Amino acid sequence: MAGEQVIADRFVLGDLIGQGGMGYVYRGRDRQTGLEVAIKLLREELGTSPDQVRRFAREGEALRALNHPSIVKVLASVEEQGRHYIIMEYVTGGSLGSLLKAQAQLPLERTLQIALDLADALTRAHRLK
Repeated sequence: MAGEQVIADRFVLGDLIGQGGMGYVYRGRDRQTGLEVAIKLLREELGTSPDQVRRFAREGEALRALNHPSIVKVLASVEEQGRHYIIMEYVTGGSLGSLLKAQAQLPLERTLQIALDLADALTRAHRLK
């Protein structure tokens, strides 16, 4: 498709789906697999700061080292034309924050399952330190 922005000759940048202090998150597509991905882009103004670039790179490396069903998988970290990207699996369903905003009180069973999943993921992350 003409006009597509492609990262690393592989990932097609799609619509903006979120943003935070360090960057923007876009929905994208992996040309090799056809799967949807999430593409995190470091804010352009932060890309000129070596400290911010290192912090962003460490985030990608830390996530890549984690292998847990409750933690999003990092597929690639890319620096291209002065822009910095972290390519992750795309997870449907929204964030825990959006779930809690939509449903102020979750059923006890669901709350306990979320707590167990979080504790298990945190244990995995802690073991890598």
